[in-house]
Amino acid sequence: MSNPNPKIIYTNPALERSGYNPHSGTGNNTQDARNRTDEVRTSKRVLPAITHVDKDNGMFYDELNRVRIFRGMALSYKIAPFLPMIDAFNPVSSFAEDDLRLLDKLNLNVIRLGISWAAVQPRRGSDGFDTEYLARIRQMVQTWEDAGLYVIIECHQDLFAEKFMGDGAPSWAITRDWNTLPFPMPVHGLARAKYDPLLGADSAPTNMNYTDSWGFHYVSDSVTRAFWGLYTNYEGVQDEFVGFWGKLAETFTGMNNVIGYEIINEPFVAARSTLHFPLAWLTRDRTDKNFLQPMYDRVEAVIRQYDSRGLIFWEPVAGSGGSLGDGFTKTPGDRPDKSVFSFHSYGPNAIDSLTMETAITKGVYQAKRLGGGRMLTEWDVEYVQGPRRLKRVGWQFKQFARVAGSPPHGTLVDPRTGVYRPGMCKLFSRPYPSAVSGELIGFAFNWTTSELTVDAAPPSSGDAEIIISVTEEELWGWEGSWRLQSVSRADGERIGHVRVEDESELDVKGKGVRWWVERAWVEGSKLVKIRLGTDWTGPAKVVIGLSGASGAGMQELPEEHEFDQHWDFDASHPLNGSWNDWKM
Repeated sequence: MSNPNPKIIYTNPALERSGYNPHSGTGNNTQDARNRTDEVRTSKRVLPAITHVDKDNGMFYDELNRVRIFRGMALSYKIAPFLPMIDAFNPVSSFAEDDLRLLDKLNLNVIRLGISWAAVQPRRGSDGFDTEYLARIRQMVQTWEDAGLYVIIECHQDLFAEKFMGDGAPSWAITRDWNTLPFPMPVHGLARAKYDPLLGADSAPTNMNYTDSWGFHYVSDSVTRAFWGLYTNYEGVQDEFVGFWGKLAETFTGMNNVIGYEIINEPFVAARSTLHFPLAWLTRDRTDKNFLQPMYDRVEAVIRQYDSRGLIFWEPVAGSGGSLGDGFTKTPGDRPDKSVFSFHSYGPNAIDSLTMETAITKGVYQAKRLGGGRMLTEWDVEYVQGPRRLKRVGWQFKQFARVAGSPPHGTLVDPRTGVYRPGMCKLFSRPYPSAVSGELIGFAFNWTTSELTVDAAPPSSGDAEIIISVTEEELWGWEGSWRLQSVSRADGERIGHVRVEDESELDVKGKGVRWWVERAWVEGSKLVKIRLGTDWTGPAKVVIGLSGASGAGMQELPEEHEFDQHWDFDASHPLNGSWNDWKM
């Protein structure tokens, strides 16, 4: 189907600095803008590489030594062809130009790209890799840099493998004992997998479909045994998994927009059979310490053979409740400056007792205990939406395939109509400091007043510069123009500030606060830039807000939630990440 939403026009900021205005021209102004922007779509953006995290405060830093904050979505095409549509918009299965422009307008800057082991290594051994598939994925990731997107390369799995109504590992990586029960025994009451009689049970089920109760399949005997085989290197399966990661690192090394590598999504407990599951579940920390930690060390070591810069994202046992990684004694490879604790929040529920606030508090605690960064890489947007809850919410960009972990609801783009949902767009496009030269102490957004407050301090040498990504779109509730409202010192003293047209008017030796607004890469997306001046000392409190706003659409989200204070970033909870379904 064609895209039913208003066209998002591509705008090269360099054109505006040279005098081009996409809203002016001769004849049909809109058509003039489209023609001109189409001509410059090949303009390349080069993103500064992310080099490390501060092992003590958990901040991400780029090669310009700026603190970076990331917001984004997950994309995972879990079964064949393992790639989204890239040529045309589709409400369910595309990641094409229109999709990239929407992310740009939302000011999202990172994609958690789920890659299935089965897609990369369909056959066992060093000659079993699909190099053509890897080349296509690499090219796609390279294209995303032009759209301003960083990427986390993630090994995704749900229920270990497609054979078990899930996704992830190739069928040859499934191990079993002589007495392992056929899938899904002993689980009853759920849809049983049906296989092609000519291909047998090693093929993918013919009745793959999403069900909200898919997670109960984790306690089937075959699934628990498959994880046990991976963790214990049964029949050399872990050796192959390590080799798979070496191939991924070899493929993506040297790419500026690749932040790093997430070893495995939601690893399950180590239980040789369903009979062993209850004890394994009660002692989940043992899986962290005795199985995941040594496997993560092996994966980190092979990645470092190819990529010395990329960060290693690592997860605790899935559904770990109040534990959330207590079993780990160090980060992968014992390199906290190159490690990021990746965790999820869907609780409270039957297997996870933590609310989002308590999960974040625990996640920050674990990262501080072991050192390194932290990122909330999946979360339940229905919880954030407060009383106006969706029935269920998943985590990825689109559904792409009706399999476990890919629900057909809670998406940013309506899967039936293709319409961008205004409330979700508003949630994801709220302003935030995407880059800060200096120390970022904290930030919080007030939904009632539409004001963003940023606390920052200058670096040891040079000016402090705060870059705030904002969106101006009346349909999403951002009506008006974002502007600097106030700057004050730690003691509350307000300091005057001057707006300049652009950076070319900035006196680099000036002592006062200067600010300006730059058009970003699509219409409606802008950057508010604030330079504190060379004589500034100590912390500064900066407030930006909407001028000329009528309040239209401001009630899409409940006023009582000041979300950023809890799960984006503040002085007590420094945290990156903002993930949810993109489409069905």
